[in-house]
Amino acid sequence: DLQPTSDGGFVISGRKFYSVPYILLLKTDSAGVTEWLRQDYGYGRAWSCQQTSDGGYIMGGYWHPTGGSTDCMLIKTDSAGDTLWTRRYGGASDDRGYSVQQTLDGGYVLGGWTNSSGAGGRDFYVVKTDSMGDVMWTQTFGNVLNDHIYSAMETHDGGFIFGGYQISMLNYSYDGYVVRTDRDGILQWQESYGGELDDYVFRVKQATDHGFIFAGTTASMGAGGRDFYVIKTEPEGGSGVEGSQNTGIPEDVMLHECYPNPFNSTAAITYELPSRQRVLISVHDVLGRQVGILVDGDVHAGRHQVIWDAGELASGVYFVKINSGEFVQMRKVVLLK
Repeated sequence: DLQPTSDGGFVISGRKFYSVPYILLLKTDSAGVTEWLRQDYGYGRAWSCQQTSDGGYIMGGYWHPTGGSTDCMLIKTDSAGDTLWTRRYGGASDDRGYSVQQTLDGGYVLGGWTNSSGAGGRDFYVVKTDSMGDVMWTQTFGNVLNDHIYSAMETHDGGFIFGGYQISMLNYSYDGYVVRTDRDGILQWQESYGGELDDYVFRVKQATDHGFIFAGTTASMGAGGRDFYVIKTEPEGGSGVEGSQNTGIPEDVMLHECYPNPFNSTAAITYELPSRQRVLISVHDVLGRQVGILVDGDVHAGRHQVIWDAGELASGVYFVKINSGEFVQMRKVVLLK
């Protein structure tokens, strides 16, 4: 995996192979020049990485001990790549993680597959953890054949969307397979995409209208061979300026971390209100000057999201500020173009 970092550089995760594969984390500057390289995390692969809100890094993938079964894993590091904690997930058989994301509550969601539990074969495997990597809940999805998560992300309402593939029970070809859950991992819907030949979903994203975009490959349609395959769904729960979706009444006012962070054009700003009240959400530069207003008016109770389009602003550090009654909170966000 490769992801941008708040200083304009990049972080890269993967493996380095000697006689066995070593988990690798590499940090570069904005020109791609190596700042540091760490490969002392053990045997396995880090398929996914992300800079975390504290300036450190999270890696998701799997351990691959010599002569043993694989386990899903998370590795949390500080800003220099030094290990803060490691966690393993799974059972007696092979289990592998492929996609990790930090969630709005400061924890993590890890998606992959498991042979240790589920309906049979490989099943979608989801692990939701707290900020220390301790399990909050796990879920499996799929049929008795093989199912595999490649991409996992949190949605605007605090739920999750997972994409990958599933072997069809009809003709045993591969279909793109997408699972949507609420914030507790409870299934909301699932869908297969494709035709008679092999089709895959490798990446899932939520669009600004609250629909979804799935990207992968198809052999069932197109010009021949395998072609790019992109699917756009209709919006969920309607759309609007705020794109709000009420999923219960929060106990307190809260401004969540902006997502993604860093970002390069648009960022999702999520906030919660325990009652209907007047809200002002503004954006300020590092000198404290107001450069934009995202929300200004009465908003009903619940969880809400507004999309900040920073296309006319220069790269740099900004602060998103919420004022509601006497409550004031700010979040730092980095714009990289």
